[in-house]
Amino acid sequence: MAKRVRIHYAFSAGEADPQYERRNDWEAWINSLKSARNCRLLNGGGLKRRPGLAKVATLAGRGRFVPFTAVDGSKRLVILEPARYRVMKTDETFETTVTSGMPWAVGDLDSLQADSENNDITVASRSFFPKVLTRASAGTWSEADLAFAERGDTSKAQPYYRFPETKDIAITPSATSGAGITLAASAAVFDADHVGTRWLLYDREVSITAYTNATTVTATVIQTLYPTLEITVGSSTGFAVGDQVSTSVEEIDGEVVEVTSATVVKVTTIGSFSTPTTTSNNLVGPNASSAISAVVGASPGPVGQWKEQMISVHRGYPGGTCYHRGRRCLFNFPAAPDVFEASAQDVTDDFDLGTALDSDAIEAKIGDAIGQTIRHAVSTEQLILLTDVGPYYVGEGPGTPFTPTTVDFLDIGPEPSADCNPVKSSEGVIYVDREVTRLMVLAPTGNVRRSWETGDLSDLAPHLLSGITRLCLIDGCEWGSERYVVAINSAGNLSLMHYRRGQEVLGWAPWETDGDFIDICKFNNKIYVIVLRGSTYYLERFDEDRLLDDSVLASGTSSITNSHWASATREVVWRKTVSGEARRASLGNFTADGSGVISGLEAEARDYEVGRSFTLTAQLWPPVDPDRPFNSPTRLSRVIVDLVASGHFTANNSPVTPYDYGDDQEELPPLRTRQARVAVLGVRWDQTLTLQQVVAAPLQIRMIVVEAG
Repeated sequence: MAKRVRIHYAFSAGEADPQYERRNDWEAWINSLKSARNCRLLNGGGLKRRPGLAKVATLAGRGRFVPFTAVDGSKRLVILEPARYRVMKTDETFETTVTSGMPWAVGDLDSLQADSENNDITVASRSFFPKVLTRASAGTWSEADLAFAERGDTSKAQPYYRFPETKDIAITPSATSGAGITLAASAAVFDADHVGTRWLLYDREVSITAYTNATTVTATVIQTLYPTLEITVGSSTGFAVGDQVSTSVEEIDGEVVEVTSATVVKVTTIGSFSTPTTTSNNLVGPNASSAISAVVGASPGPVGQWKEQMISVHRGYPGGTCYHRGRRCLFNFPAAPDVFEASAQDVTDDFDLGTALDSDAIEAKIGDAIGQTIRHAVSTEQLILLTDVGPYYVGEGPGTPFTPTTVDFLDIGPEPSADCNPVKSSEGVIYVDREVTRLMVLAPTGNVRRSWETGDLSDLAPHLLSGITRLCLIDGCEWGSERYVVAINSAGNLSLMHYRRGQEVLGWAPWETDGDFIDICKFNNKIYVIVLRGSTYYLERFDEDRLLDDSVLASGTSSITNSHWASATREVVWRKTVSGEARRASLGNFTADGSGVISGLEAEARDYEVGRSFTLTAQLWPPVDPDRPFNSPTRLSRVIVDLVASGHFTANNSPVTPYDYGDDQEELPPLRTRQARVAVLGVRWDQTLTLQQVVAAPLQIRMIVVEAG
């Protein structure tokens, strides 16, 4: 560089993709870092060492978090583990643990969905029938399959559906009532798995009790079936099988099931058990009308309008659930992935479609894309559906409530959704793009004609995202008022996005631990994670007072003991308060014996933190003079690091100590708020500054000022 350039690095853009190293614009590199590992960006600028992880409990296996708030305001953290679950209170003790009998296996935990309403948590997965966990009272929990409302005649208000591949098949019952009747299909439709399921013939319910073959089953009539009548008319010309007909006097509706002769039409009534009169009465169809002269009962005719139980062993189970406007919603059905079902208003176990009154249940289909799957439904001011072809919204508003007749799915954009859970924020809905690993946000526009739009939250740091399995929004917590979005990658590390309102460029930082992050959530203003370390899963909590991971507080004299450390190497941090200041100093790594005894410490009573080390790295991009080529030799003639309450770290592998002249070198180092000058030797075309903490100490950097020339 021919001239000296003074640069203020502020880090607001976090770690940027390596492609930005060659960007010849100041904003791209003075606000970002080449590496920002294990630190978090702050609202006031700069970065801070990430919190350590306090060990809370050992889990029985891989887990999944479901934060829950009961009707009485009690908060609980439900942890789903393979075939079991446990419930943690705010004091980190467990209210209950159910050790077996749950339907979810380890392979279901990443993809299952759970949502809560009142005191119920509904858990859905394509692998099992929806399960409901219920908190009956403090300390009392129960679990059961999702039960649908049962009417006085024992019929069930569950979802029923006519699957498209069966549209040309008719079913003929051998009788309209009783047990042991036969259902005969005009083509193969039945399966042995249908035994125990219920079907609707028109809107009347039967239960299949035995399987004979693909066209024949035995059933019990739950609700008496509508009668079939032979109606003599002046002429049957113009009537055809399948026609919807009605009588002109009583307005009895029916369906033509057979045209028997030139004057006889066989009709099954729909919605009525009445017999039409023969005085001044006509049978009226879409293409004909003829006077009725006689009506007699007939054996049941073939039923073209029928539905089968939507959720069953044969048809599969819904992979998604949510609550919206007082309705329980189910979706992602294996045999009907583009169909959305919602319960009656404020009656979450009633899926009876009724007559499409405002309070009736809802069945809707997106239907504008082949092979579309509804992967997530998010309850915001308007219902958002995330599918594998793009997001949709329901145009709800003051004049268009969420009802059977107003539901209309409106397209937002082409960005498809991955299986990873979405999260809500004040800006909208954040989700993972299925085709390109990036984080998308759906934000309301305020425009009536196009209410939502998509945006990319990860364009500066795509290298930090890969196979995202879990998302979590941290909208302030005990760490401070900062907002973050956390993405856990399939590799087991996580990426933290500093999510400031109104900021165009969002800052990212990767976090790593000695193991794999599995899940993360905010509960009781604290951030909890499930971590796999070796072959054991742990429940841990990010704690600003900890400097290590898998951290345990201990005290001792020349040795401390914990079976958790048996034969393992752990870093030991001496914790002490000096003149009201909480000071910390790493004593280095120690290897415990087979009994978990760490020895070789000073022979006096001390408080310690013992845990796993992690390394913080903050590396600047090489300084760039926009007027010079990138390969120009550069010297960092002056480097000033602006620190807040910080301890030891290294700059380009040279130690930077918090001790000052006059400090007691035998005492723990103070935490200095100061401007530390750092010497960087040599002249290089890619000269840079790397700040690092290999041993634990508090560290907060407000900015770095570099003079390069």
